[in-house]
Amino acid sequence: MNESTPTEEQTVSFESITPTFYVDDILKTTNYYKEVLGFEIDMIDGDPPTFSSVDRDGISINFLLEENNSPTNTDRFYLFIMVNNIEELIKELQSRGATIIEIRKEEVDKSICLMEVEVEDCNNYRIHFGEYKKP
Repeated sequence: MNESTPTEEQTVSFESITPTFYVDDILKTTNYYKEVLGFEIDMIDGDPPTFSSVDRDGISINFLLEENNSPTNTDRFYLFIMVNNIEELIKELQSRGATIIEIRKEEVDKSICLMEVEVEDCNNYRIHFGEYKKP
């Protein structure tokens, strides 16, 4: 066997990524993601809580208590989640009272565009949901 040709056993593939947000209130944040963004609660750890995890359709997000109570710099990054049926998700987010910053449709090329909704969570983190669609 040629060592430069990867076999199925040698092939590396990334399976998922789980961001962790530092927050000042685990329960408030976890409940917001459940009630407003439609995630399920995977776990809440600690008494009082210092960590939690939520999941929706295989997308997980962790929350870790900001221990020194300093304000978190929420504008340094944002989360982008690709979805199916963005129009239905927008209706769902609106009905749940999500803070929608912007809904936009951007042409990528003549055959495809990106439809996107930007949401601000209860900690001022920006979450973008998007779907590629035909113009």
